[in-house]
Amino acid sequence: MVALHGVRQFRVFSALVVGSIVCCAKR
Repeated sequence: MVALHGVRQFRVFSALVVGSIVCCAKR
């Protein structure tokens, strides 16, 4: 269960990073 929670946290974090990178790239 802990691993699943970790994966969920990682997905949210990676989504934030990708989103910020895309925003910076578009600018």
